[in-house]
Amino acid sequence: MSNTSKELTLISPVGGPSLIYKWPLQQISRGKCAVDEAAELLDTIRCVVAEHPQLADTPLRTCTTNVIISDYSEMKKLCDLYNTYVKDLTKQTNATNRAPASKALLKVILQRTYSHAVFDPEKLNHYQPFTPEVYGETKFDMVDQIIEEVPLRNGDTFLDLGSGVGQVVLQVAAQNKCRICHGIEQAATPNSYAKRMITHFSHWMKFFGKPHSEFELHEGDFLDEKFRMIIQKSTMIFVNNYAFGPTLNHNLKERLSQLPEGVKIISSCEFRPINFRITTRNITDVGTILRVREIHPRTPGSVSWTNNDVCYFIHTIDRTYLEEYVRQQRVKYGNKLDSLFKNTDRKIRERVEAEAELPALSVMDDRRVHLLSNLTEVEVPQITPEQTLFAMLQTHLDQYLSQVSSSYGEATLEVELEQAKLEKERLESELAQANEVVRGEEEAALVNLNKRLCELEVKSRVPGQIGKELQYHVHCHKNFSRRFDRLETDVTALQILVKKSLTSMVSRWQKRHSRMIRHCEEVGALQNTYNDVIDKLPGYTLGELASVCKNELRLLVENKESYRQVTENVSSLEKENVKLENDLKIKKRREYYGCSAQKDPRTDTHQAPILRHPQT
Repeated sequence: MSNTSKELTLISPVGGPSLIYKWPLQQISRGKCAVDEAAELLDTIRCVVAEHPQLADTPLRTCTTNVIISDYSEMKKLCDLYNTYVKDLTKQTNATNRAPASKALLKVILQRTYSHAVFDPEKLNHYQPFTPEVYGETKFDMVDQIIEEVPLRNGDTFLDLGSGVGQVVLQVAAQNKCRICHGIEQAATPNSYAKRMITHFSHWMKFFGKPHSEFELHEGDFLDEKFRMIIQKSTMIFVNNYAFGPTLNHNLKERLSQLPEGVKIISSCEFRPINFRITTRNITDVGTILRVREIHPRTPGSVSWTNNDVCYFIHTIDRTYLEEYVRQQRVKYGNKLDSLFKNTDRKIRERVEAEAELPALSVMDDRRVHLLSNLTEVEVPQITPEQTLFAMLQTHLDQYLSQVSSSYGEATLEVELEQAKLEKERLESELAQANEVVRGEEEAALVNLNKRLCELEVKSRVPGQIGKELQYHVHCHKNFSRRFDRLETDVTALQILVKKSLTSMVSRWQKRHSRMIRHCEEVGALQNTYNDVIDKLPGYTLGELASVCKNELRLLVENKESYRQVTENVSSLEKENVKLENDLKIKKRREYYGCSAQKDPRTDTHQAPILRHPQT
């Protein structure tokens, strides 16, 4: 029998599709995606024995230890022994009641699926740095820990935003009995590998007879309208937003704010700080409806893009805190709201309701309907200069904080620092490769020189030939020395380039850090001014304050002309007052010299004239 027609077959223990290996067995090295068919065949037999206790007392438990994998007859004998015991096992196995795959078996299945499907893993790293297209994978142990922290029920729907090749989706579908698992990925290369992942995963799960939930991997942008219903119906969402920019994170927050109560959101970067507190300034933020807790990885190396520990955050949609805060504000400012919305007509009532920006929560509907049912006329309270300054400060502070957070966010700086570390590692690896090339060429030249010297010793009976050989090797040695000097110069230049690059990168980080500190100090000064102003204000809500500011500005514009006339009258009165004071001084001077004195008939004395100032 020729090698081309030789085959090794392993029967499925549950009557599924068999595994067929063509001889000779292949061994392909592709980094972490290496495929060794001999090791895969032996591991398959071990996994089947471990999953079925009936085979524990058979020779299959120890037959894979001392096998010569290069001998076809011995490998064929091993496969025939395995098929004999598995045929008996297949008759006893109940195909309708199959246990889910163990963690050890599922890890083996996913590793084999990845090795066979991703035939060129370097293509996954062809992305533009410092963009949301940065590719990264969450390891098996970290996903298993998340599943233990947030278990899925039978009717739940799992969704992975940015699913890559679909590893997380396949693992969740195999470990849980949920309704369906979805994955959405935009990049073309991971999507092409994801299709192969589905084929190989289904094949291995059928071979071992392990059930899994239904799953689907979609191609496209998860912010498109066609995926809105999938996001809305999901009860658990996984998103690796560690490298997302502020714009993408903001759009994702808006989409997540529409989710119903109880939905779980697992992310590598929190959507709100853990010590978040609801105030009137952040009442429209998505953090007001989220409860957050942090997961620390049990094993190092939880992700593919760094060896450092990366924590994940579990967010739960919970609007009870926001409703309680709104209820407290209603109790605190209820009377003022009643006076504000008293006696207004339907047209003014709609405008005031739109400008007040009251949160549309179920706990507020009855109260708002009750307030708006008796409105006919708006009574606008007088606004003070402190309240106007408060509104202006709040607007400028919000704009400044948004600019600072978008330009110098902590997540952005961390991503840039991580990318810089990767660039440094790449340059160091290139330097090491250059050194290895120099050493390798030097060693090869020395070996060739020794060989030629040995040949010269053999030919020592021909002095002329020996002299020519010596001249030739001296010439070769000079050429090698010149080439070695050039390589050494190139290595030195590369070292200088790496040093300059690292120095410039460090200086840029220091400048950006100093700018961020200076901006934070300015924000702190604005915050202190804002706190001083807000302490002087009465307890108005933002809606009331906005309405009052608008009416006050309208009154100021209407009274601008009258204010100018009053100013002119005051200036004329001041001039007249100065003139009267000068006349009074002249009269007093005349009285002093006896020129102008009035006689009081009642007292028969002289009395100075009385100056009556005009009222201003």
